[in-house]
Amino acid sequence: MQWSYSRRTLLERCPRAYYYHYYGANKRTAKAESLKERLHFLKSLTNRHLRTGDIVHLVIRTYLNNLQRKNNWDVRQVLSWAHQIFQKDYTYSSTYQPNTERSNDRYPPVLLSEFYHDLEDADRLFYESESRMLAVLENFVSNPAFVNFRNGACHPDALIERRISIKNDRFSMRGKFDLAYPDGARTTVVDWKIGKSEGNDDSL
Repeated sequence: MQWSYSRRTLLERCPRAYYYHYYGANKRTAKAESLKERLHFLKSLTNRHLRTGDIVHLVIRTYLNNLQRKNNWDVRQVLSWAHQIFQKDYTYSSTYQPNTERSNDRYPPVLLSEFYHDLEDADRLFYESESRMLAVLENFVSNPAFVNFRNGACHPDALIERRISIKNDRFSMRGKFDLAYPDGARTTVVDWKIGKSEGNDDSL
């Protein structure tokens, strides 16, 4: 059994939701589950918060990889790409019909739960999330507070979104850090989060 913080939290909050998510919706387990296809589909949905977080990670990763190759993106390129990705999600989600096929793009659109569940204010929630996401990315590219991270990513030994695995005879642990680089005699490890308790809602 492999555990994570999110898996343990879901089990503690609601055993039925835990079963649906990890067994009922999984095509390799609970094979007698009569709602298998429905649960599998619902599990594939994402919401605006998770999606903008994924886009922020994707865009920052690509931006930093380009920095390593001396290909510096300006803030307009960063914001334009993030906007295009999220707008594809909007078009796909707001016009979705059962059996609608997704495009075969490298970054295909996702179905947002706010539209699938037909929330009355889905449009407003979408554009609020987009505005927040773009503000976060603009801060990352242009705010002096992040200059050490941007410079650190250019170090020849910097690691960007690298998975790690630790295993011995008592336990195993897996994870992924967003950025790590040598910093003198130390190593700086970074994990991006949108928003923080002591900052603004659009902080990184």
